[in-house]
Amino acid sequence: MKKKRILITTGDVDGVGPEVTYKALAQIHKDEDFQYIVFRSKFDDKFCLSKISNGHSYVEVKSLQEAINKNEDIVVVTSEHPPAKWVEIAAESCLNEVCDALVTGPLSKTEIVNSGYNQIGHTEILKKVSGAKAVYMTFLGSKFNVLLLTGHIPVKMIPSYINKVNLEESIKTAQVVVNLLCTEQKNRPIGFIGLNPHAGEHGLIGSEEMQIIKPTIEHMKYNGVNIEGPLVPDAAFLPNTWDKYSIFISPYHDQGLTA
Repeated sequence: MKKKRILITTGDVDGVGPEVTYKALAQIHKDEDFQYIVFRSKFDDKFCLSKISNGHSYVEVKSLQEAINKNEDIVVVTSEHPPAKWVEIAAESCLNEVCDALVTGPLSKTEIVNSGYNQIGHTEILKKVSGAKAVYMTFLGSKFNVLLLTGHIPVKMIPSYINKVNLEESIKTAQVVVNLLCTEQKNRPIGFIGLNPHAGEHGLIGSEEMQIIKPTIEHMKYNGVNIEGPLVPDAAFLPNTWDKYSIFISPYHDQGLTA
């Protein structure tokens, strides 16, 4: 059986990504079903192949093309490309089914832009590579799951993204995620969180909930989607709600990420 190829981009050379990657690989036991291909910077002077072997065979190469022709358990691509480029190369490889999964270390948004990208994060690079109409940052957790309606945009721009088209697209995508969950979670409604404090308090604190979010939710319910909201943001993630919803849709980055 062909090995599953897991691509790992270690992220910024001065970030936590390389350390986490090498420590994780050192703890993974040899498994004939998997091969790990690791992108690292040529400037990463803390790296030592022998420390991560843990019984694995390993080799170091200079490109992904070289790596996919190797049979060793761990193949390290020591790259001259900036870390953002690794993500693009790795994502294209997964999209073309040359590799099977992508694991990414953190990237500085500033360094992504300094590398010549118009995109400002992993999500945006993946959207570019896939050519998808819409891509949503989504987190699957042991307690609850979160999908972000908007990603790396200024707070002042968020209300302009709160429209019927974007809301419906995010809800449809959330439903795709829900269909991948276990049976118990699948039967729970999607929870759509309000944008404003108190979910707008019936229009007293912002109009988005009354004018856009609630009507869209009602429309999606009418079309068979199991969804509730808008939920009050400061209470949405309390422990007593975790088993009430299959996934939360959060209107903006820090609202969802803080939880």
